Amino acid sequence: MLFIRFVLNIFIAPITVAKVSARVYGKTAEKRRKWWPYAIPSVGLFTLFIFFHLLDFAIPGCWAIGWFFYLCFTCQITAIRIKTREIYDIIGNASEDLFSAMILYPLVVTQLDLTTENLSDEDHEEDKNTNIDLENIEQKNGNNKNAEEAVKVNYGYEKE
Repeated sequence: MLFIRFVLNIFIAPITVAKVSARVYGKTAEKRRKWWPYAIPSVGLFTLFIFFHLLDFAIPGCWAIGWFFYLCFTCQITAIRIKTREIYDIIGNASEDLFSAMILYPLVVTQLDLTTENLSDEDHEEDKNTNIDLENIEQKNGNNKNAEEAVKVNYGYEKE
């Protein structure tokens, strides 16, 4: 089954990327089911990659433009993989995500699809990107002195 997904993603990777994007970036369960808006950039970039390579037979040098669109496609995969790493607290960095997407995009897309397949509302935490009110947390923990000192420090920077 895994090998079949890999082979399919050689050809339909942009659609799988769109479905994974909807799961990762969708804030509600309804938005996670609507993957077609995310398909516009991924299908477009991948199609332009193929188109400019075919156009190279008629106009020499178009291959370079095609590779530009491929790099844009792999950057999109990299961004999705970085966001997936943030959601699941997976260790890694952007450079290995970029190079793995450039060299083995069907494997990366298959991995992203399998990883985010069961992404539910409980698993998808947007709280990681929101501001935390440290003053309230410290007051609940009984560290009022630290909260008061932090407020004094912040006022010193704001007045200057």
